Amino acid sequence: MRGTDGYIVTGPTGTDFYCVDCTSGDVTVTVGTHSYPLATGEQAIIIGTTTANADVEVVKHPCANPAAIALSDGKLGGAIPLAERFDTTGAPAGDPLTPVAIPPPAR
Repeated sequence: MRGTDGYIVTGPTGTDFYCVDCTSGDVTVTVGTHSYPLATGEQAIIIGTTTANADVEVVKHPCANPAAIALSDGKLGGAIPLAERFDTTGAPAGDPLTPVAIPPPAR
């Protein structure tokens, strides 16, 4: 049996896609003319609202998006302390009906 398990969160400032269980070659995020293959445990963070202003970062770490963590019932990143969760998308955190914007940690 084969399949892909991932979480996508989109909001007014961008999109996150986190691969929970992605077979190599199954998931490719394309933004404009650039493509980013993702594997299990990798997350594509797309900040921007159009292909002209989008910036993409592919990272491998536990999912820190509070909306994805809430929607997965804690399956993703449940052990990440609340202060370290961040949402680059401006999407709802926790309650999908309540918009909350949490700034990303300083780099």
